[in-house]
Amino acid sequence: MPDVGFADLVLLYRNIAFDGFGGGTVHVADDDVTATIRKVETDEATYDLTQISLVESGSFDVGDDLRVNVGQPCSSLGVLAADFDALFRMPGAAFAEPQDSYVIDPGYARNDEPMPDILGRYSGLSTPCARRPVMSI
Repeated sequence: MPDVGFADLVLLYRNIAFDGFGGGTVHVADDDVTATIRKVETDEATYDLTQISLVESGSFDVGDDLRVNVGQPCSSLGVLAADFDALFRMPGAAFAEPQDSYVIDPGYARNDEPMPDILGRYSGLSTPCARRPVMSI
């Protein structure tokens, strides 16, 4: 099993200038970003989970900007949404907030503080049945 988690994706997502067309440019800000990109590039199973790939393979260093393709990660890792409207339209979103998510605009990962107002309102509505006491008949 690949050694990658949603936190690794968030690290990359926060360093990508998304182009709106399934890709963007990742800034190799530090050694952690370098290691994560190399992990994704060198292991097919990790790519299958993350759906991130370099447009052109080759050597790179901290400080470089690299073109990347970015797709929806495996659902077992989490979800990537362009904005909150897209997040709320995801399958199952009417019933529960995704376990792990990253929203490109405004650059929000689940559990970031402060929580955007729109997400607070959504969280209050998304699981009303789970909060209601069960009535016996």
